[in-house]
Amino acid sequence: NSKEVTLSLERKPGEVMEVDWAGDTMDLLCDRVTGELYTVYLFVATVGNSDLYFAQAFTDMKLKSWIQAHTSALEFFGALPRIVTPDNARTAVNRHVRYEPELNSTYRDWAEFYHVAVIPARPRKPKDKNMVEHGVGYLETWILGRLRHRYFFSMTELNQEIRNILIELNNKPYQKREGTRQSVFQKIDRPAMRPLPTTRFENPELPSLLSPCRSR
Repeated sequence: NSKEVTLSLERKPGEVMEVDWAGDTMDLLCDRVTGELYTVYLFVATVGNSDLYFAQAFTDMKLKSWIQAHTSALEFFGALPRIVTPDNARTAVNRHVRYEPELNSTYRDWAEFYHVAVIPARPRKPKDKNMVEHGVGYLETWILGRLRHRYFFSMTELNQEIRNILIELNNKPYQKREGTRQSVFQKIDRPAMRPLPTTRFENPELPSLLSPCRSR
């Protein structure tokens, strides 16, 4: 709608990456031996004026997954924003003080490594990250809706399929704006962003794919 277009046009090129977990979950991961199904959680990020989408599935929403998801998003975009805006999940914020939220120490280390400012959305203020809020609903339809009747035997297989859907979505023409998310990102956002460092943030290996999951 026109409101969406206006909001997008007002965003500074390449400045902010908004991040969130999708509210919907699905049992898409299947144990090849037992046939048990395990829940996956979808991390979503958008960036800049283009509203380019990134998504990746994880077996939990714990801190290690949160950090890995952020790093993967930066590598997907191939450049650094200046600000990251999450919600106030405990994986991001230990304590919310009005003007200076207390970030989780590992999250703070991650932000310092990439030289980005983490500015959490204010509690009960969804407009502080309106693009990713919109993106969550959109990607739940595009990704989870499309995969609803499929099962995957590894996270690698699942995330490759998600990546294929993202390519299609990011190259889909805007309804009320010229170009696509991908073309606008390359033309407007990417030139305004900083290069990635030559090394990535070091964090412990992610947990086992299956052990932290809930089965149905």
